[in-house]
Amino acid sequence: MNFLNLSIVLSLVEGVAGIFALFAVIKMVVVLFNRKVWHEKVTQPIYKNAETATIVFSVVVLVIFYLLVQELTIVQIFAGVAFGSVLTGLAFLKYNKMLMPNFTKIVNMKMTPWLVIYILVWLFLSLWVLMSIFG
Repeated sequence: MNFLNLSIVLSLVEGVAGIFALFAVIKMVVVLFNRKVWHEKVTQPIYKNAETATIVFSVVVLVIFYLLVQELTIVQIFAGVAFGSVLTGLAFLKYNKMLMPNFTKIVNMKMTPWLVIYILVWLFLSLWVLMSIFG
């Protein structure tokens, strides 16, 4: 595509990162100026429709994973996951007193089939990384 006489060709990884960065910028700007708007227009609709959101998120994660493994190794992908996970954890640490009772409730709940599948996916990916590094 030639826009303003610029030829831009993005790799798959750059495309994924660019789209994610665009969403992140939009979210951060909205949250900086009015957190309630993001909560009402994005967070609530997603969590009120958890079954649909689960399907959509699952498809998106599979597509992104497929695109990433075209250009990156599983070790590189997992390093990025580690960075994102720690960054997310850092944000939640400031809300520990509010979150701990909910975490306790979740831990005490019966394990659902969905949670078992989720854990198995993490286990598979983690073992794949370890096999790639030490295998």
